[in-house]
Amino acid sequence: MKSLYGVICLMLFVFSDSMVAAEESSSVDKSGEAPEVTFHLRVPLRFADGREVKSITKSEIDGLRELRVSFGANVDIESVRLTNETDDEMKVRTCREYDAGLKRGYSPANNMERKLATGSRRETQTMNQLLKLLGMGL
Repeated sequence: MKSLYGVICLMLFVFSDSMVAAEESSSVDKSGEAPEVTFHLRVPLRFADGREVKSITKSEIDGLRELRVSFGANVDIESVRLTNETDDEMKVRTCREYDAGLKRGYSPANNMERKLATGSRRETQTMNQLLKLLGMGL
C-alpha cells in the first residue's frame, strides 16, 4: 500500500490544481485489507443538501457521486438540462448522471445550462480525478 500511497501523493503534487492532499490511514479494516487513503480537500465540496465534504475516502466516493450537486448560487435550480445531436433531452442532478450524459454524447443545452453546469464542475471533476488516481475509472 505504501507504493500506491507514494504514487497518489506524487500525482496529486503534479496535478496540484485538484486542491487535494492524501493521507494514509493507520487503521486496518476488519477484513485485514490494507489501510485506506483519506483525501483531504483544501476547498470543501458543497452539495445541494447543505453538506460540505472536507475529506473523502475511497469507500465514500461512490455515495458522494449520488448526491444532488449545488449549481452555484442558484439554490432553487434542481437540475441541468442536457441535449444531444438529435435534440433528445435529459436532466441531471448528480455527478454520476452528469458523467453518464457526457459519455452518451449529451452536453449542456445552451449557455445558461453551461453556466449552471459550471457551478458543479469542481465537485464532479474532483471526484473523477480521485477515481482515476485510484484506478477505479468511471
